[in-house]
Amino acid sequence: MILNWDEFTRRFVLVAVVVLLSSVFFLNTFFNSQITLAEKNEINQYEGYLHETIGNLVRQKQATTQVLAIALSNSMDFRTVLKTRPADLHQRLKKFTDELALHTDYKSIWIQVIDTKGVSIGRSWTKASGDNLSMIRKDIADVLRNPRKINNFSVGKFSLTFKSLAPIFDRNGKLLGILDVISQVDSIDRDLQSGSGVESVVLVDKRYKNQLTKARTGQFIGGYYVANAGVPNSILQLISNYGADKIFHSKNHEVIDGKLVIATPLKNILGEKIAVWVSFKPMQVIDLTNTHQLYKNYTLAMAGTVLFLLLSMLLFYFKKKSDLERHFFYQIFDESSEIIYVTDRHKVVQANRQFFNLFEDVNSVEAFNDQYDCLSSILIEEEGYLTRYVDGIVWYEYLLQDDHKTLLAKLETKDGVRTFKVKVNSINNRIGSDYVSVLLTDITEEVHYKEELEHLIIHDELTGVYNRHYFNEALEEEIKRAHRYQVPFSMISFDVDHFKSVNDDFGHDIGDNVLIRLTKEVARSLRDTDKLCRVGGEEFCILMPETDLEDATVTAERLRKSVQEIPYSDVPRAVTVSLGVTKLNRWDNASTLYKRSDIALYQAKGNGRNRVEVISS
Repeated sequence: MILNWDEFTRRFVLVAVVVLLSSVFFLNTFFNSQITLAEKNEINQYEGYLHETIGNLVRQKQATTQVLAIALSNSMDFRTVLKTRPADLHQRLKKFTDELALHTDYKSIWIQVIDTKGVSIGRSWTKASGDNLSMIRKDIADVLRNPRKINNFSVGKFSLTFKSLAPIFDRNGKLLGILDVISQVDSIDRDLQSGSGVESVVLVDKRYKNQLTKARTGQFIGGYYVANAGVPNSILQLISNYGADKIFHSKNHEVIDGKLVIATPLKNILGEKIAVWVSFKPMQVIDLTNTHQLYKNYTLAMAGTVLFLLLSMLLFYFKKKSDLERHFFYQIFDESSEIIYVTDRHKVVQANRQFFNLFEDVNSVEAFNDQYDCLSSILIEEEGYLTRYVDGIVWYEYLLQDDHKTLLAKLETKDGVRTFKVKVNSINNRIGSDYVSVLLTDITEEVHYKEELEHLIIHDELTGVYNRHYFNEALEEEIKRAHRYQVPFSMISFDVDHFKSVNDDFGHDIGDNVLIRLTKEVARSLRDTDKLCRVGGEEFCILMPETDLEDATVTAERLRKSVQEIPYSDVPRAVTVSLGVTKLNRWDNASTLYKRSDIALYQAKGNGRNRVEVISS
C-alpha cells in the first residue's frame, strides 16, 4: 500500500511515540543501573587514589627520615660519643632535637645512639638507657649483623613510628654503633587532612598491646592502639560501634554511618602487617550529582530528538551528534594538563593549549610551522636525553618502534629549560593518512628534587665535598677498577694541624669557615678525576685514579704548600696540614689501603706536622 507523505509522517510519529515511551521505561531502568555502577566505580577509584596517597606520604616520610639520619650521622661526632659515652648524652640529644623542632619542620623527632652490642647508650626523649634493643628489635639486630642504612616501620614501647638506622664506623671502617632516628605518624595524618580533607585513625595490631607500656596517646579501642593524636571522639565512637576487629581486617571499603571507610595496611621491613591506616570521608563529599544529571539530560535529549526529528532530519541529527562528539574530544584534548600535538611527519597539524604555552610568541599551529622545524628545533641535545636522531633515525620513528618506550627530553621554553617525558603513538585515519601524536609530560620538578636528594646523600653539608658515605663506596669501586685494568691508584689522607685549638680559640663558626676555605684551596689544585672526601671532623681523603705514588707525592707536597700560603685575610691564623700518601698494591683491599694511608698521616703528625709522609707497602 502506497502512503502519501502526510500519512507516512503520521504513522511514523505514532510509532515513534510508542517506541519512545517504551524506550523511556527501559532507558530509565538501564540508566539507574549505570548510575549505581558509576557510583561504585567512582568509590573504587577514590579508594585506589587514597591508598596511593597514603603510600606516597609514607614513602616520603621514610625518605625524609633517612636523609635526616644521614645528615645527623655526618653533622655530629658520634664516633667520639660511642667511644667516651658522656654522662650528659641525653641532654645533648634532647637539646639537638629541641633546636631541630624550633628551627625546622622536624617537630617530633627522637634520636638514640646504640652500641655494637645493641645497647642504647642515650636517648633524646628519656634519660633511660642501658637496655639491649637487639633482643626486641629485629631491624637493630639486622644492622649489627650486616651494617647498612635501613628504614623500618615498627612498634615500640611508645608508639608506631618510622625508624631510620645509620651505622657509624671508625676511621678504619670498623662498626662503632648505630644512629637511630625515629619520627611519628602525626605529620602524615595532618598532611592527609589538609591535602585531601580526610580524617584518619592509625590502629596498631592488638598483639602489640602488652608491648606498648608507655603508649604515647594512651588510647586503645578493642585492644588496638590509636597511634595518632587528636582523633575526634565521633570517629573513635564510630569504630567502637562498628567493631575495631572488623575494620582492622577489612579488605574492601565500607560505608558506615554515611562515611566511606577505607583501611590501608601498613607493613614492617619483613612484610608483616602491623597496623592499618583507617580513612574516613563523608559520602556526600563524593559528589555524584553531575553523573545523575548527565544521564537525565541524555535521556531527555534523546526523547526530544526522537519526537522532533522526523525521517527527513535523521541525517542532520547524526551529523550534529558527530559534531558534538568531535567538539567534546577537542575540548578534552585542549584542556589536558599534558602537552599534546599531532604531526604528519613534516609539520604540526594539531596542538593543544599547553603546547603553545612553551613559546613566547606562538599561539597557533600556523605560527609555529612558520618559525620552527617541528619539536627538534627547541631540543637541547645532551647525553642521556632525546636528540634529533637516535640510532640513525628520527627520534619519533625510533620511539614508534616500541609503543611503550619513553625518553626524556630537554626543551628550551619561554620559562627556561624544562625536562619532559616523551611518548609517541601512530595514528591512521580512514583515508589512509599517517599521523604521529606526541605526548609531553613535564617532570622538571621531579628531576630537580631527585638531583637535590642525590647530592645531599653523597656530599658533606658544610664543605660541599664528598662525604664519608660516598668515600666508602667510591674507594671500593676504584680499587676494583684498578685491579681489573691493572692501572695505578693512589690515595692521600690529611687533616688540619692543631684544628682543635682553632675551635677553642676562635669558636666553631670560625673553625667551619677554615674548613670551607681549606677545601676550596685543595679542590682548586686537583684534577677532575680526583675525588676529595671529608671522612671525619677535620680529616680528608683524596682518591687519585690512574696515579702512581710519585705523582701523588708531588700533588701532596703542592697541596701542603698551597694550604700553608692561604692568606691571613681568609683564616684567623696560619693553617697547615699533615699528609700521608700511599698507593694500591695487588694484595690491597679498601681496609688495608685506608689503614696504610692513615698510618702515613700519623707519621707526618708525629714527625712535626706540616709535612708529607709516604708509605708504599
